[in-house]
Amino acid sequence: MGNGNPRRRPRKKKLANRVDDVLDATHEQSAPTPDLELPQENDGVKSEFESTKNPQDTETHTPEKVRELGKDKKEISEDPSYPSTDLTDDDLGDFLNNKQGKGTYSEDSLSLTLKVWRQSGPNARGRFETYLVENISEDMSFLEMFDVLNENLINEGIEPVEIASDCREGICGTCGCMINGKAHGPEKATATCQLHMRKFKDGDTIVVEPWQAASFPIIKDLVVDRSPMDRIIESGGFITVPTGSAPDANLIPVPKDAADTAFDAAACIGCGACIAACPNSAAQLFTSAKVQHLNLLPQGQAERWSRTEDMVEKMEEYFGSCTNHGECHEACPKEIPLDFIAYTNRDYVKSKRKNRKLLGQG
Repeated sequence: MGNGNPRRRPRKKKLANRVDDVLDATHEQSAPTPDLELPQENDGVKSEFESTKNPQDTETHTPEKVRELGKDKKEISEDPSYPSTDLTDDDLGDFLNNKQGKGTYSEDSLSLTLKVWRQSGPNARGRFETYLVENISEDMSFLEMFDVLNENLINEGIEPVEIASDCREGICGTCGCMINGKAHGPEKATATCQLHMRKFKDGDTIVVEPWQAASFPIIKDLVVDRSPMDRIIESGGFITVPTGSAPDANLIPVPKDAADTAFDAAACIGCGACIAACPNSAAQLFTSAKVQHLNLLPQGQAERWSRTEDMVEKMEEYFGSCTNHGECHEACPKEIPLDFIAYTNRDYVKSKRKNRKLLGQG
């Protein structure tokens, strides 16, 4: 045993610091000196990673360059701040390139033909415009592909396509549109912003349209007015019971079955896909989800009957009637069950009976 303090193992550098060291080393190597003989080009044969280079950049981190810099893959893969546990040279190259703002190379790039609905305003005449986008990575989301399209249009002096988006995480429901005739596109239970280009093939033609419903008038291009959905929520999507702070609300006992079912209903993001997919443009699934996620909880019982009646009748002012096609469930990115429509119909009938009793008519 030693008399002094035990020797401490040197702490590993943070990943960001190690990456900065690599970047510094790269910048030092990028400046030619009289004593350094630069390599010659391969007689016109392009490297498979050459397409990622920007003429303004001095260096692109290819796997070969990563190995030249002596980066320890095992060391980084064990670092808890790096998400991957199976690090490859390609992973590290992409990580470093993204840190410098460079694009990531993908061998599986796509060239696509887009037929996009263009309409300058609510009363303007609309039309389809055809655009070609190239070098689209399969790892891009649909909205990222649209970012590439709009950047190309701006560079060509053409007005970009208006498409609504916000969170890009499949939560807000802002980004919905028709893709090849399907609400949100070909992948089931997936919002437009979560749809990735690997679902398409090189050379595909993609038709992009706004929601097709009379209740959703077009504002511009792919952006529609979905305020009728807000009117439904305003008519009864609230509770009046004072729940206090979060700890106080947690003291209210809720049966597990009721809580689980209410959570399923509350998953609705209000995107409008159910309405766009319905042959009748009915909003029954949306309205039922917004009604039942409150009706199923103890806090929502005070307005249960009036809420159901008010929200259903407001829905009928703006949207068509449900005829049990079930297209709404198939198009829903959150797969809201059709059971909620049955629950709401049951509550609506009961609310009418209660009103008749109050009026002495039943």
